[in-house]
This record gives sequence, C-alpha cells and structure tokens, in this order.
Amino acid sequence: MSNKRKHKVKQYIEIEINETYKDTPTSKHGDSQSNELDQTNNSIQQQEPEQKYKFNVIPLKVVTLTVFLFILGVIFVIFGLIFLIKNPKKIQQYLSLLIVGSLMIIPGLYYSCLLIKFIKADSRSIQEKILNELPID
Repeated sequence: MSNKRKHKVKQYIEIEINETYKDTPTSKHGDSQSNELDQTNNSIQQQEPEQKYKFNVIPLKVVTLTVFLFILGVIFVIFGLIFLIKNPKKIQQYLSLLIVGSLMIIPGLYYSCLLIKFIKADSRSIQEKILNELPID
C-alpha cells in the first residue's frame, strides 16, 4: 500500500505528499524531505526574475542631504585641523569645528555607503532592505 497521495497546490502544481502515520515515523522522514525539495524547486521555477530598482526611487532630497553632510563635515574637520596646527594655543576655539565636523561625517558617510550599496546591489530584495534603512518618508 502506497502512503503517497496527489494534491493540487494553487491549481498549478501537482505534488505528492506523504500520508503520515504514527506507526511509521522513519518512512515519513525520508519522503518528506524529498517532497520539500520538490516544492522548493517548483516554487523557484515559477518565480519571475525581479527587476532591480532604478536609482530614481530614492528622493533627491535624501541624496543631496547625505552628500552635503559628508562634504561639509570633511571641510569642517580639515579647517579645524589646519587652524589647530597654526595656532595650538586656541584649542578650545577649533575643537568645536572638529567635533561638529566629525558629527556631520558619521551619518553622511553611513548613508553614502548605503547609497553606493544600493547602486551595486545584485537583487531587488537586497535593494529593498537598503531602502528600509534609508530615512525616506
């Protein structure tokens, strides 16, 4: 007596599912693994290839703010270091430039890296994960 019966899933695929009995746990285990593999293979074959997002999905406001933060932070750090090297006695005045510059570089660099990863992403699912991390309203 065969313990397999045919079922229609979504009326497109016909797969075999094991009937489970409490008497035979070993036969259930071996056949269920092959059925799971068949199901995943069939679902992979049915999926259409997803097209990647274009860069215009990200608002221009986010891109400009990210680049602006990074560039302005770098400028503040450079000027702070130059002024500090020229006049080391006034460290308190130039320390604020260094602190504000570094606070601007951190988010600017982080989101710039995310934008670069978005452009170089191989699949749409990776791009969707990156879009979830970006500060988009």
